[in-house]
Amino acid sequence: WTRNRLVLEARGEFLAWLDHDDACAENRLMRQVEAFDLDPNTILCGSASRVHSVGIEARTDIIVPSVSGRLLAASQLFWNVLSTSTVMMRLDLVRDSAITFDPSIEPAEDYGFWFDSAGLGTVKIIDEVLVDRWALNTGASARQPEKQLRGAQEVRKKAAGQLFPELIPLKASAYLLLIEGVTLDWNDTDVNDAVAWLEEIAKLSPVDQRFDS
Repeated sequence: WTRNRLVLEARGEFLAWLDHDDACAENRLMRQVEAFDLDPNTILCGSASRVHSVGIEARTDIIVPSVSGRLLAASQLFWNVLSTSTVMMRLDLVRDSAITFDPSIEPAEDYGFWFDSAGLGTVKIIDEVLVDRWALNTGASARQPEKQLRGAQEVRKKAAGQLFPELIPLKASAYLLLIEGVTLDWNDTDVNDAVAWLEEIAKLSPVDQRFDS
């Protein structure tokens, strides 16, 4: 609700997100505005981030989303490649399209929002660290993992139906298994079906959005 109200009430050409428990580099806004200026078709601009995990297994990782283009394509079928705190968006185009954060899939509502917004233009990823994020066990994702999984599955089904309708993915047992996650219960047939389906996705994805390997 708060994010949707912000989209409605914000002013200006761009809106940049930053959650209260994250921090951004001093040049973050400048670098992202430059990216928008270089390509007027860009609708979303994300970046690499430095993720600090806390707790018993404290660690720091650099996360660089490996996707760009008009739609988030194949990667969006399996995970949310954009972290909210790294995203800047072209405000008026998203708002005029009545795209909103869907509370019915919370806490995966950002995942759905990015997918819907990406259909309006191109997605640009700056491969330098512009944001520091902290993975806290008090966050919504950590507190509601099953609810987030269910919401994410809804986005994945929608993404598959829009991006690859000719594969009838919602009836494909391989995809249903993949969005549930790989488990020790998989047999050789499951694995072979999944690999074959992923190869089809790679062939059908737009040329600038194919899997790297």
